[in-house]
Amino acid sequence: REARQEGQGRRMSGNDTLAMLMTLDVAGSGKMTPRQAADGGTEERPSQREVALHTMLQHSTQEASAEYLLQGGAMETLLTVALEENTNEALLGLKALTNLAALPSSRQHMMNDRVISAVLSVGRRTVNQSRNAEEKVQALRCIANLASSIDAKPALANSGAIGMLLDVFSGEAGLDSAKDVEWRMTALKVLEQLCPDDDFRADMDKRDLEGKLVNCLLEEPPKQGLQNMVLQLYRSMITFRDKNQPLAQNMLQALLKLLHACQTTSEDITENLLGAILLLSRQPGVRNQLIDGGVLRVVAALGISDDKGPAVRVQLCMDTLMNLSAVADAEEKFLESGVIEMLFGFLNNNKSGSAIMVYAVSIVMNTCAGEDPVKQKLLDKGVIDSLAPLIKPATPADPETWPALCLQSTKAMMNLSVGKGISPHITAKVRMADLGALASRPFSPDQRLCALRLISNLCAENVPAREEAATASVLQALIEAMQLPPGGGAMSETEQNCLLEASRGLLVLSLTESCRPGLQAAQVLERLGAWLVVTASAKEGAEGQETVVMTMSMLLSAPGAAKRLSMLLDSDAEAFHPGVSFAALCQRLEQLAEGGGFGAQTSALARECVAKITAGMAPDLESPAQPAQQPLAARAAAPPAPAAPSDEAAQAAVSSDVEEAKAAVPSDEGTRVQPP
Repeated sequence: REARQEGQGRRMSGNDTLAMLMTLDVAGSGKMTPRQAADGGTEERPSQREVALHTMLQHSTQEASAEYLLQGGAMETLLTVALEENTNEALLGLKALTNLAALPSSRQHMMNDRVISAVLSVGRRTVNQSRNAEEKVQALRCIANLASSIDAKPALANSGAIGMLLDVFSGEAGLDSAKDVEWRMTALKVLEQLCPDDDFRADMDKRDLEGKLVNCLLEEPPKQGLQNMVLQLYRSMITFRDKNQPLAQNMLQALLKLLHACQTTSEDITENLLGAILLLSRQPGVRNQLIDGGVLRVVAALGISDDKGPAVRVQLCMDTLMNLSAVADAEEKFLESGVIEMLFGFLNNNKSGSAIMVYAVSIVMNTCAGEDPVKQKLLDKGVIDSLAPLIKPATPADPETWPALCLQSTKAMMNLSVGKGISPHITAKVRMADLGALASRPFSPDQRLCALRLISNLCAENVPAREEAATASVLQALIEAMQLPPGGGAMSETEQNCLLEASRGLLVLSLTESCRPGLQAAQVLERLGAWLVVTASAKEGAEGQETVVMTMSMLLSAPGAAKRLSMLLDSDAEAFHPGVSFAALCQRLEQLAEGGGFGAQTSALARECVAKITAGMAPDLESPAQPAQQPLAARAAAPPAPAAPSDEAAQAAVSSDVEEAKAAVPSDEGTRVQPP
């Protein structure tokens, strides 16, 4: 002490300490100080051996001093002392070992089977024999420090660490409540450190660790510190469990009991509990168990009703609800539990554009993927009124989250729009001009696809919607979506789907006589003809050819359509696509009429287009640029092909495609936000 106070002097080495320990009287009884005797005290002063252990304990807290202890062989001495029955001295030895195991350099000296086995022996003695609470806790702290090193894992496994740790949860420890909780919490900490290892986890499962955790969670009176540590460990265990395996019923009941009582628990417990339920909600084998167990309403109340609560808690709740809303056939449960009304109320009263609003809209979107009865119930509860205001281009006053809100709301309407009789209700609240703007100037490729799909779905069975869509802005959006990449490059999957949806939308519009003047004014027939020529050599776009040919067949029925097509393509081809001509279009249609690798439906429609062009043009259709081509008129004079129907037959032929347009939304799996 004097040398330390002066800031100089030789540090005591490990050899000095060991020599002192070896020469001490092991029995070393102490005597009372005169002051203690005068005060009537009965406690004896520490023995010389205890003083030496205290000295070693002080040196074990610093790297340099700890190195001297290890060099002097103090490790063996401390292990020997820790195994002794003398509680005070054993506790001092344990504390010194714990300190050494906490220092990276000295912990490395302990990474061998002999030392770790000896430490576990100390742990077993304290678990099975010791009645000293501090000694029990200290032994587990030492093991926890060792377990923080990956190098210790093999030796811990070989020495049966899991069995010793689980013995902590068996029988009565004979400790007061606070110390008993601290002891078990320390054991849980060690188990959490060992949990990522496959071998340790297998041993935990074999010894029914989960059952012991359930007992801790249900213990009465509840011990919140212990419950929190159990949930923390269980969250680690969940990440390694089989995702398709159902949850044990006793664990499910314990979690549900805690969930229903979390208004009275600490925020730490609530967050760990919700974190565990979130992880379970991502596992197919457990989701329905959670839904049937009544999780929906409780989680919604914590996340939606109390959206001003702690951000972490609200986020966990909304994540969980979104995962569960992706479960097939979960829509009825969301309706029965009242969660949908809570979501609609939140959206109607909250205009902040917060991230929680995005989650709320996403959950509604998944629910809208249900069958027609579910869609009708959502309609009755006001789903369109809640979502329609969010489907429009952003303005400077809108929040940063507007693109996400708009996209998810559009997806929700897209899911609804395939329901029987729902299209007119959507059209009454959502403007076609806004959908056209979203398709022309989308926030993202997905936004364009969803806007186009919603347009074609709404028009499929709703004539007023078609007439509203047959305007310049919407038609322009449909035509833009059919543009091919420059040079015939590859298209992304989303771009190909946009092309198909746009072609379906144009087809549906062409079915209505009152829409055709708008299509003519937008030069849709000419643009489709140019597109058809370009796709002959392009790598992409072939999927939309049947729909395009079908649409052209409908538009060619108008008086003068063929002559106008010829004039515009030959006089102003550059306006549509470089290198496109009327002759090239005729040649392309003839190729398709002959088969050209496409189906019988496409060939029949192409033949119909050829016949209509022939009927609408002057007798001599031979192009100077193609003297070798057989005139279309000559082709039309040949015996009529059996698959060249009248306009009425053509309208009937496209009915299946219209149905396809109405059902353009993919299956449930594709329209839901799936958990990560």
